[in-house]
Amino acid sequence: MDEPGKKILIIDDEENITKLLETRLKANKYKVTTASNGREGLARLDKELPDLIILDIMMPVMDGFDFFKHIKKDPQRSKIPVLVLTARGGMRDTFEAMDADDFIAKPFDPEQFLQSIEKVFKKKVLLLCDDSDLGDKITKIVSEREAVIDIVHSEEEMMSKEKGAKYNCLIVYLGSIKREPKDFIMFKRMLRNRNAKLVVYSDVKASGSDNTVVVDEIKTKWERAGVDLFFDQVVSRGKFAQSLESFIV
Repeated sequence: MDEPGKKILIIDDEENITKLLETRLKANKYKVTTASNGREGLARLDKELPDLIILDIMMPVMDGFDFFKHIKKDPQRSKIPVLVLTARGGMRDTFEAMDADDFIAKPFDPEQFLQSIEKVFKKKVLLLCDDSDLGDKITKIVSEREAVIDIVHSEEEMMSKEKGAKYNCLIVYLGSIKREPKDFIMFKRMLRNRNAKLVVYSDVKASGSDNTVVVDEIKTKWERAGVDLFFDQVVSRGKFAQSLESFIV
C-alpha cells in the first residue's frame, strides 16, 4: 500500500456496500468515515477533508452527480481525488470527462477495488519521448519517486493514451514535439489531463552559435506560452531530478 493512515470518505446509501468497504479499508490501515448521501458527504467535508472520496451515484437527498458538481466548484475540495463506484457502468465516460480519478462498476471484486485505491494515491506521469535512452533515464527518475509512468512516442499517441487515465504530470521531450509552444499549449487544453503540470525537457545542440542564447530563446517562448517547467542543462540550475521533484511528490 502507498501510505498507511490516509483518510477516505465513503458516500453510498447501500449499507451492505458501505460496511464491506469500511471493513476492507480499515483492515488495510486506512481511516474511514461514511455518509449515506451527497448532503451528508458535504457535511463531513465541512469537518475534515479526506485524502479520497469514494462516491456512489444513485442516492436520495443529493445524488453523486450533484455532489461531484458541487465540490468541483470549490478550489480546495476540487483537489480531492474521487473514485466513482456505481451500478451505472454506462456513466464512465461522463465522469471521466468531468475529471473523476477512477471509475468502478458494481458489482466489483474487493481485491481489484483495493488495487484501484492504491493506484489513485500514486502519482502518475505521462511521458512523450521518442528517444529510448532519454526515456529510460526519465523513467528511472520518476520510478525512484514511487510514481507510475506511461510512455508514448508521438503527440497522436499521447492524445489517445491520456484518455484512459488521470495524470498529475505530463513530461514531453522537446525533440518529440511537432508544434510550436503556443500551439502545443492549445493542444494540451484539448486533453482530458489539461490541468496536469506540463514539463518540457530540452537538449538543444545549436551548431555554429552560442548554445546558451539559443536555448534561452526557446525557454522564453515556452514560458510565455504557459509551460510549468522548461528544463535544459545549459540554462537550468541543478539536475532534472531535483527540478522535477515538486511535480511528482
